[in-house]
Amino acid sequence: MSGTLTKKALGNTKNSIVHVSFLEYGAVTTKRFFSEYQFIITQWLMTYGFSVGIGDCVCNEDTLNQIKSEINQTKQKVKSLIEDCQRGKIENRQPGKSLLDFFEAKVNAILADVRNTAGKIAHAALKDDN
Repeated sequence: MSGTLTKKALGNTKNSIVHVSFLEYGAVTTKRFFSEYQFIITQWLMTYGFSVGIGDCVCNEDTLNQIKSEINQTKQKVKSLIEDCQRGKIENRQPGKSLLDFFEAKVNAILADVRNTAGKIAHAALKDDN
């Protein structure tokens, strides 16, 4: 086995190492493989080490400002949605859900979107060796 082991290669998807190993060799051999694989990883980490410095945890000012800007825009979107709901301007467009459930789903979707956007901004600012 060689190459980069990604979530796709190791995950529980079709043609992943787990899937192919289980189909080809069965549960016992697959379990043994992953137990021994974990041992190899542990030995490698003990030999070569792994560290996290403060530079790996703190983003630069520009990145922080971009993220803050996204969060502030999202706060305004949620505030506007709250005001629309209080004024009765929001319409439930999901049959079978109450207005409160619909409102909650909308807010959660907006917050999930900004979380993903902030993550992408932070990820883009990381150095290649991080």
